[in-house]
Amino acid sequence: MISTSLLQELNATHIVGGDMTYKCIGNNEYEITLTFSRDCEYGADDAQFDNYAIVAIYDQYYNPVNLGANGLVSIPYVSDDTLYTSLENDCEIIGYEVCVHQSVYRDTVFLLPKTGGYILSYQRCCRNSTLLNIEDPLETGSTETIHITEEAFTDCNSSPAFNVWPDIYVCTNKSIDFDHSATDIDGDSLVYKLYTPFKGASVANPRPDRFDEFDVPYTLLEWAPGYSEDNMLGGPDPLAIDPNTGMISGTPTQEGQFVVGIMVEEYRKGKLLSVVRRDFEFNVRVCMEPPIADFIAPDVLCGSDDFEVLFTNTSQNADGYYWQFDYPSQDADKVSIEENPSYTYPNNSNFSGKDTFTVSLKAIRSVDQCFDVISKDIIIIQDELFADFQVSIQDCPGDSLDLMLEDLSVSLNPLYTIDSWNWTITLEDGTTITGTGKDLLIRIEKQGKLTVKLEISSTEGCDASIEKEEIIDYLQLDFIANPIAICKGDSSSIVANPNSNWTYTWSPEEGLYFDDPNDKSDPMCYIEQDTTYYVTVTDGICTIIDSVEVKVKDYLDIYIEGPEFVCDEYITLIAHGGEAGFTIFEWSENADFNPVVAEGDTVEFYINGYMVEYFLRVKEGTGCSNSMDSFTAFNNSIDLDYNDVEEYCYGMERDIILTNNRPNDTLIFTWEPSPYITSALDTNFVSIYSDVPGTFDLIFHVINQFGCELTDTITVNSNEGPSSLDIDANLECGSFEYCFTAFGGAGTDYVWDFGDPNTTDDTSTEANPCYTYPSTGTYLVTVSAYFEECGGILTSTKEIVVPDAFELMGKDTVVYCDGETLMLSVNPSNFSMDVTWYDENDNVVGSGIMIEYTPLGDETLTIVAVDTFGCTDSLNMFLDLFEFDLSKDNPGTLCAGDTTLLSVYNNTVDLLNYSWEDKANIISPLDESSITVVLDQDDDYVVTVTSAEHGCETEVTISVLVSNIQIDIETDTLIIVITKSTELTVTGNYDEFADILWSNGAKTETIEVFPTESTTYCVTVTDEFGCSDEACVDVTVIDPFCDERDIFIPNAFSPNDDDNIPDNNDIFRPRSEYLEEVEITIFNRWGQELFNINSVNLNDPEEAFWDGTYNGQFLGPDSYAYIIRILCEDGDRYQEQGNISIIK
Repeated sequence: MISTSLLQELNATHIVGGDMTYKCIGNNEYEITLTFSRDCEYGADDAQFDNYAIVAIYDQYYNPVNLGANGLVSIPYVSDDTLYTSLENDCEIIGYEVCVHQSVYRDTVFLLPKTGGYILSYQRCCRNSTLLNIEDPLETGSTETIHITEEAFTDCNSSPAFNVWPDIYVCTNKSIDFDHSATDIDGDSLVYKLYTPFKGASVANPRPDRFDEFDVPYTLLEWAPGYSEDNMLGGPDPLAIDPNTGMISGTPTQEGQFVVGIMVEEYRKGKLLSVVRRDFEFNVRVCMEPPIADFIAPDVLCGSDDFEVLFTNTSQNADGYYWQFDYPSQDADKVSIEENPSYTYPNNSNFSGKDTFTVSLKAIRSVDQCFDVISKDIIIIQDELFADFQVSIQDCPGDSLDLMLEDLSVSLNPLYTIDSWNWTITLEDGTTITGTGKDLLIRIEKQGKLTVKLEISSTEGCDASIEKEEIIDYLQLDFIANPIAICKGDSSSIVANPNSNWTYTWSPEEGLYFDDPNDKSDPMCYIEQDTTYYVTVTDGICTIIDSVEVKVKDYLDIYIEGPEFVCDEYITLIAHGGEAGFTIFEWSENADFNPVVAEGDTVEFYINGYMVEYFLRVKEGTGCSNSMDSFTAFNNSIDLDYNDVEEYCYGMERDIILTNNRPNDTLIFTWEPSPYITSALDTNFVSIYSDVPGTFDLIFHVINQFGCELTDTITVNSNEGPSSLDIDANLECGSFEYCFTAFGGAGTDYVWDFGDPNTTDDTSTEANPCYTYPSTGTYLVTVSAYFEECGGILTSTKEIVVPDAFELMGKDTVVYCDGETLMLSVNPSNFSMDVTWYDENDNVVGSGIMIEYTPLGDETLTIVAVDTFGCTDSLNMFLDLFEFDLSKDNPGTLCAGDTTLLSVYNNTVDLLNYSWEDKANIISPLDESSITVVLDQDDDYVVTVTSAEHGCETEVTISVLVSNIQIDIETDTLIIVITKSTELTVTGNYDEFADILWSNGAKTETIEVFPTESTTYCVTVTDEFGCSDEACVDVTVIDPFCDERDIFIPNAFSPNDDDNIPDNNDIFRPRSEYLEEVEITIFNRWGQELFNINSVNLNDPEEAFWDGTYNGQFLGPDSYAYIIRILCEDGDRYQEQGNISIIK
């Protein structure tokens, strides 16, 4: 059953937080705004907002200021709002929902100037019980307060106000980045801080409405262990606020609900004016990334016979998908559950060539069925988008043309809405012109062609382009020449570019003949005297006016002048017979003048070869000639083959040769004398010799039968050559194979003889040959080398020895114990070798066949041996540190008196021996892997483990903690009267976390028992390790007689302490062990009441006694009457009256 107080606590839980601000209106009036939030999800139903917020107003010392009703101000409720009534996204945030209901209270108060200003306070209880970072949240209320300082009052200051309410939900392990800044309408400087919120109100009085009910001065709420003002959310990245910007940062790591305090200080000219405090709650949740639906698909399909669309799914955090290709249709042929489906459009019977289809994708996370949906439109157009244009001449001012580029695309594409045209025009010189718009007018210099590119785009998202070369047939007039020569009796055309579409007007027309009287573009001219013709040409847009002079000429006699031959590759030819200043000569190497290679009277040609024939004629229109001339040119230059630079090896004789490439020529050779030439100087070659390095020149002169001459120089580089031939022989170790090199490989041609008497195939012509001999032995190797640079042959011999192969032998693994120094050795097949030992870092650690070495762990040594032939062999020796792979029992804490088995475990197949350190409480043999121990105290058990094979030792220690609980029961009394109780308290050596269990089911250290009969009470204390102890006591219950059987009333007493025993017989009182209350009344023999006492007022029945006095004076010996009323411990009452005698 839930207690009434607990129900009250639960019903009180609702506070989330709030803040209080003020605004100076003027004339001592201030608008007070209280913003307060409650939990509308788990807050108690009756914990609603107040209709009026009761705000107490104090001076700076928290003395009440008598304003409003009873000194309190009731601020009315003006608005409310529900913040985030549920999780922002159930698929994103895991946990129970939180609902925050926020209300605003606002009113205007009139305040008179006051020293120290005013403090306003609103208190309410209680906070949410689910808060983790404060102690006892159910007993912790809230205070929203603001101090209107004296300075703020004087300046009519308004406090800053926070801009927005913080996010209700934040995610674990995700950085908080929230702007918790405030705005100050006065423009003052603001500083932000964290603060510990105030307590306020209580469960007993959750809504204070009197000054004496408010908790002032304020007390700070208490942070739970692990939390503080510096770390309100816990974790390694504490919550923090930027003092300048109000940006909150930090990374929560624990899921739960946490209270947070933020304050902003307002400064003006360095002086603090106000502080606004806000407390609120962060609900930290485990956040998951929600499903995000998305896909890639074309926005439009622009003309195709196959409208198949491939959809690329880019959704995140999902593993199931539902596609609708013609949303909202769910027909089976229009949906898919594939991850990356394809679909062919159109699938609509009403498709008319262009349509828009909506594609919907639902991305689902199967584990929680969370999903996201996205839709995109695809436009399907059956016809392809085409681009086209035409170009027309609009005008031809001067040397320019005005061209109109006219788009034809719109009429070609009725299904498209074209909204973009981009033109690029490339002229003949490479210059480009760009423009936009449907039609484009450009002005260019006159030219015959240009390239036009048109790029178009439609509102549907389709593009097309076309690029064409346009021939511009603009009006132009070219004559075949000007002036034109017509040979007597002959006719000639005049216009080089006739166009029948144009209109030509000639003046005069005499001597002109037209094939078609309506087409005067290409007349033939037949005249007998010189005539000038004027012509006007028009195409309907442009007009040209020009003239041409036609001259009648006699026939020319033309010929070529040139040399019979030349001694180099170039020849100069001169044309004769033309009319100076009028005739133009054309030259060619072909009789059909295809191609014409030169024009002019004097020309120079390169003769490619021995002989070339050249042809000459008069260019049409520049003279009259009915013949051509030709000329054969001969190139009789000397053609020799030789090197300009020769490489020569000094110390050897060498021939330098000039080769005649024209064997029919007769050549005379002359060499200039040189100390390096050793032969005749009149032949096509010379022999040279030098014995020093350096460079020298050889100069020669040659003349042929035509008188052509050649003089040139050959440079000779004299280099060091082979003075002898050496053989380098290298044995291929581990075999009978030798590889050879002679003279460092500098020879040109080689002949080797390897000296194997068992075969004739022991030769080679390679530069660097190898040969495998049949067996060990001594062989004589011979080599002859030809040196092309030197022109000589050298021969050398060398004796070689083919030895037996050798081998380095030794252990590949050596097992050793930690700290051991090893003697390591190897065994070579012969002892005429050097042996070196290397560690893993290639450091030399020894030499010779045996070394002493102390390894530091597992490592590999490399042993390298080199014999007299330079052959090597190596051996890797692994030094294996013997390591025990043992595990052991880790019993932790056990109970005293228990018998336990402690074991060490061998995790290998190695044979191990064990020796345990002897202890009195070990009750088993000490040479096994396990021992049996009777536990009595904390102790370490040590065993020495030895490898039976390698002798390596190690020690293993098993530490055992022993819990030795010993308890007893303490009590004031073990004998009680029925209906009474006694307290039993367990004592002993156990910690605060141990479990206590009494035989009556109680679990506390101290219990109060009310037995009705004698009972044995036992208690068992069990610690966290399961160890326990038990103690028992017997409580005896007495059911006394509330009468003379258990109550003794004396009939006389002597109040003079004559027996020196205090209170023994000096006072009169009833005596019993079971008295609860006693009242004594004494009378004299005349019935006068002399004395009355009641133990109710004394809290002890033994204090109710009569000492034989009256009014402070001892009475004399006499007999006195008494009435005694007794309440016994068992609840029974007893009354007795009689006489008591005083004896002196």
